[in-house]
Amino acid sequence: MRDAFIDELTELAETNPQIALVVGDLGYSVIERFAERFPDRFFNVGVAEQNMTGLAAGMASEGYHVFTYSIANFPTFRCAEQIRNDVDHHRLAVTVVAVGEALRMERSAIRTMRCRTTP
Repeated sequence: MRDAFIDELTELAETNPQIALVVGDLGYSVIERFAERFPDRFFNVGVAEQNMTGLAAGMASEGYHVFTYSIANFPTFRCAEQIRNDVDHHRLAVTVVAVGEALRMERSAIRTMRCRTTP
């Protein structure tokens, strides 16, 4: 699922220069395809998912469609206020992509979940 996500996002970004990807210091061996192809539209914010969501909201307010990507509990539970106040309240084009289960991450059972806020 992670490979399918990044393949599709990279393909979409080829034709849409307003697509950007912001990650929370993970995705290695997956995100490189996007990062190498679009270095000016890729940001690794480190272990700072709340800041990741704030950055995504700011970029979206300037016309980007931003995809955030991290382990499920971080861009959802930890960023609930930022999603509500910064993204949803302003109806911004930010798509939250979460990998793994919300409360645990088992290597043998990696699943990809997607939450979307539509403008």
